Amino acid sequence: MKRRALVLAPVLMLACDTPVTPQGTLDVPEGPCGHAVYVVSTDYQSSEIGVIGFDGAVLAKGFVSDASGTTGLSAPLSGDVVAPTTPTSSGDVVLIGRTPSGVLTWVDPTGAQPIRQLALGAGTNPKDYVEVSATKAYVPRGDINENTENPLERGGDVAVVDLDARALEGTIDLAGAVAKVVPGFVAHPERIIAVGSAAFVVAPTYGPGFETSGDSVLVRIDASTDDVTDVIVLPGLRGCLALALSPDATGIAIACSGTFGGGSDPTLDDGGVAVVDVATRSIATTIPATTLGRPPGFAIAWSSNERLLVPVFGSKDLHTDDALFAIDVARPEAPVALIDGETPFTLGEVRCATACGACFLTTADAVLRFPLDATGVLGPPSSIDPRTPRTKVLSPKFSPKFLGVY
Repeated sequence: MKRRALVLAPVLMLACDTPVTPQGTLDVPEGPCGHAVYVVSTDYQSSEIGVIGFDGAVLAKGFVSDASGTTGLSAPLSGDVVAPTTPTSSGDVVLIGRTPSGVLTWVDPTGAQPIRQLALGAGTNPKDYVEVSATKAYVPRGDINENTENPLERGGDVAVVDLDARALEGTIDLAGAVAKVVPGFVAHPERIIAVGSAAFVVAPTYGPGFETSGDSVLVRIDASTDDVTDVIVLPGLRGCLALALSPDATGIAIACSGTFGGGSDPTLDDGGVAVVDVATRSIATTIPATTLGRPPGFAIAWSSNERLLVPVFGSKDLHTDDALFAIDVARPEAPVALIDGETPFTLGEVRCATACGACFLTTADAVLRFPLDATGVLGPPSSIDPRTPRTKVLSPKFSPKFLGVY
């Protein structure tokens, strides 16, 4: 029998931080790429969400925020909030509070539904969210709470969410299947995408106390049964934290930062990018981090079925800068730097809306929108600031970090 967890009481959404639209409501028609892009800005103390159109127009600033007492949230967003990798099909803006809150938040931009929230378990560190049907979503939980025997609260798994009840209805254990192919290491699920009737979750593996790491894995889950059906090992690639589905849904690109030996400088030898063929579940292409000269960051995107966008980390100690590379999958040995010379750890997430001819990248001060042609080539970017003036005054480090699509 599936056990259910307590759902936090739903509450009404109120206006906050003088949004562009009245009462904090936003009714944007759905188009070929969804409704709009939402931007999570944060200084890792508090967060606010702005909304921009695929054409780059700012539709709302401070649309949802925990910097104000009038947000109507049962649980605070906290400063560690991310958006789903996959666009939501429900039309909700979904926010994943990682640590310390461990809370999912659903916001109906039109205001027709109240804000709804769900506690996902203390210390479980939820990382992503994907709707695999109209009534079910999956949430990878990266950390394990050793102080509970309740499997719904333990983590280190993929949580199953009943969207009708807004409740945890079960968990999918990855440990057993992963231990068979990467013995001695434990999977810590990160990002997840849906492909047809399946979901794929990427997970780095670590030894006790995170002191050692093993090869990362890509795990396939049958969304109709919640069963793990395949574990694809990514040989020699560690710290794999991001993935993206190609526009034609035939390839999964995975970004791996490598091993960080207790500092900010990674080992390039086990970082890089892998492309997995969805049909054969085999690795089609591997691009080592040494080709890029720096480790891939925490995001990756397809600008076409043949081209990837990969942000890379710089290092203050090594005097290297952040950069954004474009990679032709057929010629991965010749990456092209679209942006270089950025201060280390200032470039954030990258997302593309190929059907709408645009890609977006977060930076320390803005969101860059790149026009995109039919071949996946990016034009010169324009700069968009989705933050409210108040938050920029309160914290100079309050920056756009994460991107979602609803």
